[in-house]
Amino acid sequence: AGLLAEDGFAPRVHVYDSKHVSYGLALAALEAADLAAEGKSAEEILAHLDGLVDKIRVIFTMESLEYAERGGRISSTQADLVRKLGIKPVLTFVNGSVTRQAAGIYNLRNNLKLIENIFKKEYCGSHRVIIFHAGNPEGAETLREYVLALHSDAEVYIQWVGPVVGIYTGRGCVGMAFVSK
Repeated sequence: AGLLAEDGFAPRVHVYDSKHVSYGLALAALEAADLAAEGKSAEEILAHLDGLVDKIRVIFTMESLEYAERGGRISSTQADLVRKLGIKPVLTFVNGSVTRQAAGIYNLRNNLKLIENIFKKEYCGSHRVIIFHAGNPEGAETLREYVLALHSDAEVYIQWVGPVVGIYTGRGCVGMAFVSK
């Protein structure tokens, strides 16, 4: 924006921290686009986002922590322990950082049930749901069917995990982004 202004253009650019990446950020951007299409001002959109971003939930599980270890997101000691115990963690974003959602969940099927239960308890019911995966279309379809069974009118998208996030999750990752109550 600064460079454009220096070159004589005067775009109105608002920098905004969504506290999310990937599909959490996508939910905020899509909401902003909807509001802009309704004719809302930039100030109104930013005020709305201020109330929305802390309600955006991104929750996911991974087949393994191999790529998180390779990328330096967790230590080799942590990865070895998780491998030996056979744990497949459920993770979420809190204030822009990834954190463990729950302990004691040990397989992908149970993790999908945990994600479904969190969704059932927290989903506000009035926003789109983005389900994402990295080479796990079956897991994504399981979550989609669950969402639609609870909210048949929900706007549900299934997307691939992008390369920036996928480099840490590896194949098998599956999760969802939604707006909570």
